[in-house]
Amino acid sequence: MRLSPNFSLNEISYEFNHSQVYALLGESGSGKSTLLRALTGLLPLDHGRIEVDGLEVKAGNLKALSQRVGFMPQNYGLFPHLTVSENVCLQARLLGWNSKRRKERLQEMTDLVRLPVEQLKKYPSQMSGGQRQRVALMRCMFLNQPVFLFDEPLSALDMKTKTDILKEWRSLFSQLKKLVILVTHSLFEAQMLGDQILVMKRGSLVESGSYQDLSQNENSILVRDFISRHEEAPQ
Repeated sequence: MRLSPNFSLNEISYEFNHSQVYALLGESGSGKSTLLRALTGLLPLDHGRIEVDGLEVKAGNLKALSQRVGFMPQNYGLFPHLTVSENVCLQARLLGWNSKRRKERLQEMTDLVRLPVEQLKKYPSQMSGGQRQRVALMRCMFLNQPVFLFDEPLSALDMKTKTDILKEWRSLFSQLKKLVILVTHSLFEAQMLGDQILVMKRGSLVESGSYQDLSQNENSILVRDFISRHEEAPQ
């Protein structure tokens, strides 16, 4: 995936590798969510180009892009009038998957995220924040795309729930070997999940590298702006 957008962001050029988890870290207003929306095709580019597996991200390719990129927005984006199973299967149904295929994949995803089967008939309002997060993850990953994008997916959860989910996600992403890009302002989340950390500041990508490499560089932006102001996350 190559990107070089130029819209309320400074010039950015970066190539993401598959089977890696990238934590896009930055304070509010740094441009990280703007960049993520550009990767989904939800925010058109004024200049530059983004490609996903050779497919250009542009208005005419959004249907094909949806089969290559799964996206989980910050507020989960669940439809309140649909049950869990209807929310999770919606995109597959719109793409013409038959009921047998949808049912089989729904069972796979229920097992994968450890959601009790009885939850499938509930509506989002009848579930806890942690349960809704699992449902949103199921919907994001339902088509088994090669790329998954997450925009502040854990920000609404309490610390205990967040810590439990981070441990599950770290194991899950390691198992699936997908390209994952996760937007966060949390050093804890970035350290727990990111194989690579990309630090954004004022619309620019200012540095990238593993947590270990960046944290050992006293001149690193990560050290100056994040580690020096926070306790390091537990291993």
